Amino acid sequence: MMRIAFAVPGPVVPWQRASSVGTRRYTSTKQRSYQASVRMHALAARPRGPWLPSKAQRYRVDVEAYLPDERRRDLDNVAKTILDALNGVLYLDDSQVVTLLVATHVDRERPRVEVTVAEVEREVVPAPRSRQRVRKAIA
Repeated sequence: MMRIAFAVPGPVVPWQRASSVGTRRYTSTKQRSYQASVRMHALAARPRGPWLPSKAQRYRVDVEAYLPDERRRDLDNVAKTILDALNGVLYLDDSQVVTLLVATHVDRERPRVEVTVAEVEREVVPAPRSRQRVRKAIA
């Protein structure tokens, strides 16, 4: 099973709503360059050789953000930036992530984001019994 861990130095750039001009949408330059940095560090951590992605595979992603100060940040926006940056790098699409852990800490001297991506076994959950069958069984 694949398990990849890497760190991205510097303060995290949380996801920001894209601005738009007319019908065109623009992602900020700061956010694009941060996501490129995340991709670069993920690619460096990925094992060499062919990468055979599968739409059926599911992943767990742990994000530990070490922030330079105690300002409030939305955890979901921190996670979204990382998850979006890893599309096509460690998984095909972030919809394949079934478990997500996001935590923040303060490290004024060495702000960074530590990311771990691991494949997980998909549980087969039996379909719920229909209400009719349950009612008949009770009666």
